[in-house]
Amino acid sequence: MPDVDQLASLDLNLLVALDALLSEQNVTRAGERLSLSQPATSAALKRLRTQFGDELLVRSGHRMVMTDFAASLREPLHGVLQQLATTLATRPRFDPAIDRRRFRIFANDYVGAVLLAPLVRDLALNAPAVSIETVTATQRLDVHLLETYLHEERLDLVIAAGALAGAERFRSEPLFEDRFVCVAGGAAPGLGTRLTRAQLAALPYLAYRQGGARSFADDELDRAGLVRRPVLTVESFVLVPHILRGSTLVTMLQQRLCSALALDGIRTLEPPVRLGRLTERAHWHPRSESDPASVWLRTRLAAVAATLPPL
Repeated sequence: MPDVDQLASLDLNLLVALDALLSEQNVTRAGERLSLSQPATSAALKRLRTQFGDELLVRSGHRMVMTDFAASLREPLHGVLQQLATTLATRPRFDPAIDRRRFRIFANDYVGAVLLAPLVRDLALNAPAVSIETVTATQRLDVHLLETYLHEERLDLVIAAGALAGAERFRSEPLFEDRFVCVAGGAAPGLGTRLTRAQLAALPYLAYRQGGARSFADDELDRAGLVRRPVLTVESFVLVPHILRGSTLVTMLQQRLCSALALDGIRTLEPPVRLGRLTERAHWHPRSESDPASVWLRTRLAAVAATLPPL
C-alpha cells in the first residue's frame, strides 16, 4: 500500500472501483455494481494497476483471480470503505439532558441580563451539563472580529443589535426588539413624565462606550441634534442604575433592562424625541449551521426570547 503522502494522489472513486473488482473478480459484474460500462471499468482497473504497481487481477482460464497483493488488500479495503460509509451516514446528535458542552457567546451585559439570565435558568432544568461563557468586545465589533472569533471557533454565537459590518458573510436571525427610555437619578430636579431638550442639555449625562462602540441611543440623539453634557462614560449598561441612584445624572437605558433590574430611587421618563427600536440578532458562522448542538442552542435562545413580555 502507498504511504500517507501517496494517499493524496489516490482517487476515492478508484478505491471504490477496486473494492468492487476484488469482490466480483469480474470486470463486467463490477461495472454493473458501479453503474459503469465495461470499458470504463477496464480503464479503472488499468489505472489501479499503474497506481499500485501490481496486476491485481490476472486471468486464470476463463476467470480472473486476485494476485497475492490484491488478496491482502481485499478485507482491509472493504472494511475501511464500510466504516467511511457508516460515518458519513451517521449524523452527530446532541442530547442536552446528558451531553456536556460549553458555549461561548459574544454578548454585552445588557443581553446577559435580559436574555442570558433566563436562558441559564432554563438550562438548569433542561440541560444541566451545558454551560455558557460570555465574551465582550475590546475593540469595535466588525466583520474582522466576527471572522476571527467565529472562524477560529473561539465563539459559537454573536448577539448584537442592528446590522453588523460584513454580517452578510454569516447566518443570522432576530431574537427580540427593545427601545431606549430615559432614566434619571432621584436627585435630578423638575422632572415630569418626559425629559425635555433643555433638561437633557443642562443635567449631567452618563454616556456608554464599549470597545469603541457607542450606545445606539447616543447615535440617535446626535442625529436629532440633541445636546448633552457627558460627565461620565461607562462600559456597562448594568452599572447605570447603581451610578444614577441618588444623583442628578440622566441617561438612556433599554426598557427591557429597566424591567430586569431593580430601579429603586431612579426615575423612568420618555426621551425628548422618539428613538427607533433596536433589534438584537444572533449571528453564527455558516460552518455551524447544521451542527446539532449549535442548532439546539439557537432554538433555546429563540424560545427564551419569545417569552419576553411585550414592550
